[in-house]
Amino acid sequence: QGLTLTIPPFALAPGVTSVRLSVTAAPFEESLTTVRLQVVRSSLEAKIRGGSLRSVSFGTPLLLDAGSSYDPDAPADLLSFSWTHNASRGLSLANAALVTVPVGALCTGACFVSFVVTATAADGRSCMSSPQVVEFVEAQPPSVWIEAPQKVNPHQMLVLSGAAIGAP
Repeated sequence: QGLTLTIPPFALAPGVTSVRLSVTAAPFEESLTTVRLQVVRSSLEAKIRGGSLRSVSFGTPLLLDAGSSYDPDAPADLLSFSWTHNASRGLSLANAALVTVPVGALCTGACFVSFVVTATAADGRSCMSSPQVVEFVEAQPPSVWIEAPQKVNPHQMLVLSGAAIGAP
């Protein structure tokens, strides 16, 4: 007969775990098997809304949003965030999931600025970074983005979601 053992999520701690199955048949015949499992932590998911490249008007504030970042091993835990950029102006960004960059703080004309958010787990055990290049342009382009998973299994369907705001 088949046997299924279901272990609920988060029940096993990272490390090596052994699962032993013992079957006893009458009278006193025993069969035993053991399997060793390597339980590993998942990588954090660090994401910046808008994808890896987007265009915004240099005449409007820039909103950087990493609020959809999470820890798959502890989804209820809060993450801490730090931001960096490569602009020549020394603007310091807040250590928060949602950051607003004031108009003209990084450039006053057309330019490209690279941003990186680093999300760190609540217990400090791991961190993950995600980059985004922002093209500052003169006109007000429509705000568009595509949300995509950072990991894709080739045997599973890929679902992308997106939006366009301000498009005719």
